Amino acid sequence: MSTVVFLGPGYPGEMALFTRGLAEVGARVIGVGDQPVEALPPMARDALWKYVQIDSWADEDAVVHSVLSSLRGLEVDLIETLWEPTVVLAARLRACITVDVRQELMAVRVPILNVFAANDSVLPSTGEREISLLRPDARVTIIPGGHAILECTPKEAAHAITDFVTSLPVV
Repeated sequence: MSTVVFLGPGYPGEMALFTRGLAEVGARVIGVGDQPVEALPPMARDALWKYVQIDSWADEDAVVHSVLSSLRGLEVDLIETLWEPTVVLAARLRACITVDVRQELMAVRVPILNVFAANDSVLPSTGEREISLLRPDARVTIIPGGHAILECTPKEAAHAITDFVTSLPVV
């Protein structure tokens, strides 16, 4: 049985048909929407296995955080949307659940600086812990701020990188 995350299962109106169709072919459908589950069309609501209510589609970082938190421990086969305003969000969610670079990380043979934002609402802190478990030799630096620290706090990021590079032995 496949698990499908479907963005906007009740809006626009015809999305209820797609939601029902997914369930009819055997998918466990996890709906994501900005309305209470009770406000969904009955056709959509009855087809859902699970529902994640978000505050607003406008805050993409918060949506990613809410959806990823809700998916912890689940195997997701597909993230889908048919509503144009959520196409980029669906692509972003797909990247978050499908990118796995653990083997590549283990193969790195040079010193590693692991820079994280203290208040990252997109990448969970579990990523930081997992990197530290896989590579206990990596230096961890936490920079105040949210996601996109290189853009939002460039001086602090540059300082952390400079400190790391200058601490390395000259070969």
